[in-house]
Amino acid sequence: MPEATLVAVLAKPPSPSGQEIVDLPPAVRWLQVRADRAGDLDPQWLRDRFSGELLYTLRSTTAGGAFGSVNGNRRARLLTAARGYDLVELEGDRDLTPDLLAALPADQRLLSWHGPQASLAELRQRWRRLASVAAHLYQLTPQAREPGDAMAPLRLLKEVGRSDLAAFASGPAGLWSRLLAPRLGAPLAFAAVEILAEQGRAATPGLAADAAEVDAGELALRQLVGDYGLPDLPPIHALYGIVGPAATRSLSPRLHNAAYRAMGIGALYLPFPAKDFAAFWREVVERLGELGLPPLRGLTVTGPHKEAALAAAGQVSRLAGWAGAANTLLRRNGCWRADTADAEGVLAALDARRVAVAGRQVAVVGCGGAGRAAAAGLARAGAKVTLVNRGLERGRFAGQLLGLPFVPLSDFSPRAYPLVVHATPLRHAAPFAVEDLHPDAVVVDLVYGSAPTPLMTAAAAGGGTAIDGREVLLIEARRQFQLMTGRRMPAGAARAWLGDA
Repeated sequence: MPEATLVAVLAKPPSPSGQEIVDLPPAVRWLQVRADRAGDLDPQWLRDRFSGELLYTLRSTTAGGAFGSVNGNRRARLLTAARGYDLVELEGDRDLTPDLLAALPADQRLLSWHGPQASLAELRQRWRRLASVAAHLYQLTPQAREPGDAMAPLRLLKEVGRSDLAAFASGPAGLWSRLLAPRLGAPLAFAAVEILAEQGRAATPGLAADAAEVDAGELALRQLVGDYGLPDLPPIHALYGIVGPAATRSLSPRLHNAAYRAMGIGALYLPFPAKDFAAFWREVVERLGELGLPPLRGLTVTGPHKEAALAAAGQVSRLAGWAGAANTLLRRNGCWRADTADAEGVLAALDARRVAVAGRQVAVVGCGGAGRAAAAGLARAGAKVTLVNRGLERGRFAGQLLGLPFVPLSDFSPRAYPLVVHATPLRHAAPFAVEDLHPDAVVVDLVYGSAPTPLMTAAAAGGGTAIDGREVLLIEARRQFQLMTGRRMPAGAARAWLGDA
């Protein structure tokens, strides 16, 4: 099976013991020391803990790094690194001087360019300049502000067709290109080493001590291996993904990709953190085929793109049309069909807790796409649904669309509703006074985080039934998986994968 070469990136000072380096998976072949952030580490100290090869990087501020010195010590640090590291990164805009090139043989050079968003024509120019200097490896990483910006480096990879060029886009919007670049011939796949917290709190080897330890737009090594299956590059016949501003924080890629591997399905599920859905559709969905990769056959859609997703589809399910929003897009015979799993996520979660909804007073707080779909499903199941929203215009629109009563959030009292569905984006606070919940309240939260939300904590403390967003996610993901692949994601395994996240 083809494999990518994994590079673990040490972008912060390591713990005193360096245990996180010792614990790197055997599949990691290179350790990149970002000396601009981690400092100049003794290569022998590193070799005592890591048996692979060492790459030294002193990334300048103009290339997105932290090295901003103008007093000339850059050259001295690069030359010193050349004596102990297997490979030294030289920036094409500042390091290709005769003395540095004379001191570093070609097989010890990685020539790079890191910069702002760039067109394919601009990247071609950058590549020609770098390729005119002999080196072991080359790297081109423009910034991506939207997912479409990441198409240019991938097009360059396909066009050049060389096994010594790594090209992808940096930043959260370009993260998906890091995952596809190895399938277009890029020799390296980079992911961050997660630093262990050895003082003040316990940490588990191989797991992040804090989400902030990994910079935005970077993949943690455990994500690259666990969520996306690298370094293995098994054949794939279809691409799927999740699109939304916070797509890189979703657990959906972990669930879908784990199921693909376990069930022998040749597919890959990618995160597309898009702010502009129309641009994503135009620049990625409609043009991804130009890369010669398998087609994009399905998308999970998060807010605020659910209305735009509905408009982009040529066919619409009855429930999605009633709710005026879609969280699932499926491509069949060249046509996109819009559907929604939001309603099923709520209803199935309630059914699993044996909560009957027919005839029950229900408040759905939040009138975005997810809230409207949940309200539509509950109303169809016989519940007496009231819509609640902070914004009057959106709330009234939802009420007219669904034919349901609307109450402004300022006038809402949860005590009158034994079942409350929270469908706003709020994670760290509830949009209403939780102490006013019905004494026997059943509360369904559609958001989730690394810990129970305050709403879930309050509902459980009050003796009610608290249904966490992860329970809803699990149901929705399994339904979307079935719609996309025609197969059922095993419930027990899916819950274990979700727990591992």
